[in-house]
Amino acid sequence: MARLYSIEAPMEARAQAAPEPRHLPRKRPGPAGGKRDRNRRKRTQELALAALELFLEHGIWPVTIEQIVSGANMAKGSFYRYYKDKTEVVETLVLQIAPRVRTAIDDCIRGIKEASDSWMLFAAYRQLGEDLLPVVREHPDTVLLLLQESRAPATGANAPMQALAREITEKTYEITEAAHSHGLLKSINPHISGRVVLGAIEKVLFDYLRGELVGNPADFSQDLVAVFLTGFLSGD
Repeated sequence: MARLYSIEAPMEARAQAAPEPRHLPRKRPGPAGGKRDRNRRKRTQELALAALELFLEHGIWPVTIEQIVSGANMAKGSFYRYYKDKTEVVETLVLQIAPRVRTAIDDCIRGIKEASDSWMLFAAYRQLGEDLLPVVREHPDTVLLLLQESRAPATGANAPMQALAREITEKTYEITEAAHSHGLLKSINPHISGRVVLGAIEKVLFDYLRGELVGNPADFSQDLVAVFLTGFLSGD
């Protein structure tokens, strides 16, 4: 089985919430919440967590189903009772974080569109950091995998991770364009400033989750906002 971690603990003892099954059978194995249903959920989660550990070590593409079932201490045939293929395992992991990430970014975009001064802009960015922090705390390894695989080829089982990474990039541009539309940021191409912002966030978060940057991620969020706004705020 995969290791269990907590984001406040050292890297060798870090845990994240177990993923929910990607699909449930039309006919449940026993009553909802019953022993058979609980066992099915448990095995589904064990496979996903075993896969996640292997994905982080080797990347998504090289990992085989044989390695995943071995990591979960199951027979290979058992895999197909819970997942159609490796891509569906990745989809299960993506669904741990994608809805909350989308909601946080969409809320930020709305806040920026309503902003009329730099303080309201700062508040919208700060709220985005506060909304995303629980996702990082609850699912550190899935977030790390997203960062790790975001620049890998968008083929095969990596496609769900790539789709989420592209969506985050596009929404980052939307955030920047919304701020530009108010004249709150300097006249810089949003696709350039957006890439600068996203790249800095990804680097800080990646180093933190790998244990190479020590500190409180809430403080990192505030510092990043301060750095960005110092560099990009319009002086008008």
